[in-house]
Amino acid sequence: MLHGERLYAFRPLVARNHAFFRKSWRVVLDSPKPVGLAEHQSVDNTAARESLPSLLKSIDQMTTKKKSPKARVVAHAKLPTGFGKFKIAGIQGRNAKEEAVAVFHGAISAQDAAKNGDSGSKFAISKPSKSTKAPLVRVHSQCLTGDVFTSQRCDCRAQLEFSLDKIAKEPSGVLLYLPQEGRGIGLINKLKAYELQDGGLDTVEANRKLGFKDDARDYEFAAEALKALGVNEIRLLSNNPDKVAQLEKAGVRVVERVPCRPRVSHHSRAYLKTKARKMGHILAGL
Repeated sequence: MLHGERLYAFRPLVARNHAFFRKSWRVVLDSPKPVGLAEHQSVDNTAARESLPSLLKSIDQMTTKKKSPKARVVAHAKLPTGFGKFKIAGIQGRNAKEEAVAVFHGAISAQDAAKNGDSGSKFAISKPSKSTKAPLVRVHSQCLTGDVFTSQRCDCRAQLEFSLDKIAKEPSGVLLYLPQEGRGIGLINKLKAYELQDGGLDTVEANRKLGFKDDARDYEFAAEALKALGVNEIRLLSNNPDKVAQLEKAGVRVVERVPCRPRVSHHSRAYLKTKARKMGHILAGL
């Protein structure tokens, strides 16, 4: 007799030959007398028939997960800015939390295999010649208070503008914008951290007081987003050695770290000194 637990053993095999398995099992289950049974033998297909839909659903999930890319470009458009002419792309991963926006400049080749701007779109930021250096890349974490409201508690807006200006002057480059507000703790928690800082704590102490890491950001998806753009080797605009290490670990080669040192305001100087002293950011001369 065929049982659900017996069918489970076939999963590693069927993941490799999905279509054949689906067809073969339907033939077996629909046969009045499966091949190989003697006249006096019989088989009860009820359990197998009941197990088959859930089994095939599992097979579909396994094969889909195996084939789906870790990141894909789902939309792209022109983006004229005050810093120059760019293009902008929306990039998604395998779950709702994995999203990024890329503002890029340089020689771009695009092929839309699906003809609809969805998962068939393939991008490559190409070099004009073999002698051209790797694209200049800034991986920038979202900061509503700085990027939008021009807060001077941090240097985020200054780094954003500095990076766009630098990239616009390069043969090719990318600003990858990640929704990692407040070094990964989220907007509301960042505002709670601000309140604690107003009471005398520094940015690291405030995070710890709220139960968070000094820096909760993860750059694995950032690396996959860059790969989706065809970027595997970069010159990174950053003062953060941990960002370099995480991108390298995730498969993006950082051939050069380019300092990202825009203007420093009176309000942000203490914040930057804390990042240098407690988080290892390379900010000499503050």
